[in-house]
This record gives sequence, C-alpha cells and structure tokens, in this order.
Amino acid sequence: MKRLVGTIIVALLLIAPNVAMGAAEITPSDLENADAERRAIARELSAIVGEYDAALDESYQLETRIRDVAAQLSAQEAALVGLRADGKRVAGEIYMTARNAQFATLFEVGAFSDVPVATGYLDLVNEKNDETMARLTAAEASYADQKALLDDALARQLVAVAEVAALADTMMARLEAADAEYRGVVAAYEAQEAEKARIEAARIAAEQAAAQRAAEAAAAAAAATTTTTSAPTASTTTTTVAAAAAAATTTTTAAPPPAPSASRVCPVAGASTWYNDWLAPRSGGRLHQGIDMIAVRGTPLVAIEAGVILRIGTTSALGGNTIWLRGNGGDEWYYAHMDTHAAGLFVGQSVAVGQAVGTVGSTGNASYTVPHLHFEYHPGGGSAAYPHDLIASLCG
Repeated sequence: MKRLVGTIIVALLLIAPNVAMGAAEITPSDLENADAERRAIARELSAIVGEYDAALDESYQLETRIRDVAAQLSAQEAALVGLRADGKRVAGEIYMTARNAQFATLFEVGAFSDVPVATGYLDLVNEKNDETMARLTAAEASYADQKALLDDALARQLVAVAEVAALADTMMARLEAADAEYRGVVAAYEAQEAEKARIEAARIAAEQAAAQRAAEAAAAAAAATTTTTSAPTASTTTTTVAAAAAAATTTTTAAPPPAPSASRVCPVAGASTWYNDWLAPRSGGRLHQGIDMIAVRGTPLVAIEAGVILRIGTTSALGGNTIWLRGNGGDEWYYAHMDTHAAGLFVGQSVAVGQAVGTVGSTGNASYTVPHLHFEYHPGGGSAAYPHDLIASLCG
C-alpha cells in the first residue's frame, strides 16, 4: 500500500506545472508591484501629455485663424470684383482722354498694381478716379497679405497636426504596452492558482482513493478471519472521497486580483496618464472644469466610490456618453466621453466602489482627440472643484 501511495505522489509531481517544480510563484504582492509599475510608466507620460495638449491647442487656434482669414478673403474677393470693374471703367476713361496706348494693358491684367503707370498719370485723372484706383490698389495689396497669412497658417497647422498625431501614437503605444504587461502577470497568476487548485484536488482524490482501497482490503481480510465482524460499507467511504475532493476544489479556486478595500479608488482601472489642465481654456470661451485622463480605448472605468447612478447620458454634444454618480458621502462625480456604459447600468442603480460603469472612449466633442475620461469632482453635489490632487492620490 505504501508503494501505491508513493507511486501516486510521484505521478502528481510529474504532471505538476513549473510552480510545483520550484519555479518562482506569483503572489498577490507581485500583482500589486505590477500594478505599481504600470502606474509609474503612465506617470512618466505626463510631460508628453503637456506637449500633446499644447500642440492640440495650437492646432485649434490655427484652425480658428484659418477660418477667420478665409472668411475675410471671401469678403475681399467679392469687393475686388466691384473694384476691378470700377478700375477698368476708370482706365477706359483715362484711355479715351489721354489716347495713350500704354493704358490698354489695364484690360489684360488681374491686378491694377501690376500696370506700369506713366509719370503724367496723375495729371490725366480727376480726384474721383484717383480715389477709385487707390482703393483698388489697396484692396489688392490687402488681399495678397491675407492670402499669405492663410498660406502660413495652413502650413503651420499641418506641422501641428503631425505633432499631435505623433505624440498621440507615442502615448497610446506606451499605455497599451503597460496594460498588456500587467494583464499578462494577472493571467499568469490566475492560471497558476487554477493549476494549484487542480493539483490539490487530484492529490486529495488520490489519497482518499488509496484510503478507500486500504479500507476495503482491511475489511476483506477481517471477513476472511471471522464471520462475526461486519466490513465497513464502501458507499460511506466513496461519499467521503467525493466530498473531500469537492471541498478541496472549492477552497483553492484561483483568486482574482484583490478587490478594492479603500473607500475610493482610481476611476480608470488601467494605465492612464494626465496632467493638470484644470481651468484650461476651451472652445466657446469655456474653462475646463475637470481633468482629462488619457487611456487606451476600452479601458474599464469604475465607480470611484460606492453610491448611486444619478444620470446616464448618450447624446450630449460635449460629453457624449456620460454618467453622474452620487457617492454615499454626498459628493458627485461626472464621467464623460465614455466609449460604452456597463451592460445593464441604469439610473438609480447602487454601485460598489470599484464596480465597472463603462469604458474609456472619445465620444461627444472629443472625437478629434485621443481616448480619455473627462472626470469632474463636485463636493456635496455643488460646483466643480479642483480634482488633480485627489486623482494623483488615487491613481498615482
């Protein structure tokens, strides 16, 4: 019997994974360290976030300037049509009065300023015609200046747009790599714990099977020597074996990463980066009332604290997909630009701290920028308050 038990144990060791062979075991502390490393990588990107925001702001300003200059050029073009018609009429009058062939070229050029004017020109036009030609010359010069400004703004915007794209690619690649590495550690931990549970269940089952065989052998031996002793029933032993194996499986099931134990957690459950853009200028004369937390599209968003879902938005021109969460302590939290809401989320629903409420996206007026969570903090449900230090303490 001892030989049989020894054979079973050797077999179990042979089929065990690397962890049973002495490989380094992944612990919950390793998960915490991997998460800390992921956050550290994200923090290193804060400088790039500042550069990205500056480049994006320059692109916005150039876009506004281009739109304004283009509108001015359009108005000047309309005015030039009339002024050029007046210029040709004046030139015709000059030609008929002076009989000077050099003025015929006025009918063949696009700009009056391109025409060589004879020294005696001023003696040939009256004051009214002089003003008309002066207005035409000034309008054409102004148009040329505005056209040069437009060309310069367009060239600078191309540079700014390219810089924005390059910085966005850098941030997204590093955030995605940081998340992938962390997810790899979590997956390895879960696989390790599942394998440990399987091995433990197999060990208990093998030991119980050996015990059952030993009991049966002892019962058979006792029955052979005396007829007055009753052999133990196998059914009781069999039930015990099955129950023990089930108990081993239940108590050693692979554990996921530790659930949040704090009263508040980072609202972005993944690698994210940000910088202090509180009260930064925004379109329409607005000021930024929150903090933008950049993360890979689809990164889970969770309840920063336990509370109730107050509102769910899907059509906001600014925020896109949004939620308002009222914490149990009375503070309110605004999540905007979400890609999706958590399945089944509804107004009035109670959520636990760390419970999934949606994913990071770029809906609303953020469709032209990188995926991010616009996050606002409203103490006591009042006006938005400075959120940077709070986010740094929870997510840093």
